Amino acid sequence: MLGKMWKDASDDEKQPYKQRAEEGKVVYLAALASYKELCRVWDADSIAFRKAYEAEHPSVPSKEEEEEILLSSQGKRDRRAKRVSGYAESDVSDGEGGL
Repeated sequence: MLGKMWKDASDDEKQPYKQRAEEGKVVYLAALASYKELCRVWDADSIAFRKAYEAEHPSVPSKEEEEEILLSSQGKRDRRAKRVSGYAESDVSDGEGGL
């Protein structure tokens, strides 16, 4: 019903609505540009902050990490998946009888 009313309306009747829509687009595009600039500044500041923090607080690996690094550099680290022997669902003792 509303679509038919809009279709039947003259250009003079549509003009105020089209003008408000255009004004809304202008406001939206300005807000979007401002948001993108704020994001760019935020990202640049966060990168600088992280670099400064990492320079002041260097990462020290734990004993486990040192052992892992040593084993992987010597090629002795076993990277194969462990074999699964069974699943709880295969147990028929819960009374369902496996049917």
